[in-house]
Amino acid sequence: LIQEYLRVMCFDNAIFLAERFVASHRSNTNALYLLALCHFRKGAPRRALMVLDGVVDPSPSTDYLIAQCCYELEAYGRAEEALLRKARADYAAQAQSNNNNFSMEEWILETTPCPVPNGAAGLYLLGNVCRKSNRKQRAMKYYRMSLQLDS
Repeated sequence: LIQEYLRVMCFDNAIFLAERFVASHRSNTNALYLLALCHFRKGAPRRALMVLDGVVDPSPSTDYLIAQCCYELEAYGRAEEALLRKARADYAAQAQSNNNNFSMEEWILETTPCPVPNGAAGLYLLGNVCRKSNRKQRAMKYYRMSLQLDS
């Protein structure tokens, strides 16, 4: 029902129901994610981020929403960290165990499913983050990776 209200852009109703869901399931990550998504879609990324700060073990969807909120709030370093946190850890673990000769960018493109939350969309958001933080070359690299992953 919450997603239906979001779909028809009745954000206040969606927020009300999501708050009730969180109240009855305090530790439910999905409930927190839905409430944060409602706030984000209503145009309140700061409030959404405050909700997401309560998530202990974020899913890829949660990491992507955190990155979206941080991007909107111009917290580019935190947005990049949310998008690359798990990929960096996985890459480091694999590099130690396999004598991996791939760069992290090559590894991201070769790994299935893509270790960046939301795949090509996450890489595109990384490109935007880098562009806004004046790292044009890195931004172009992420844009190319996004296109490669989508093709």
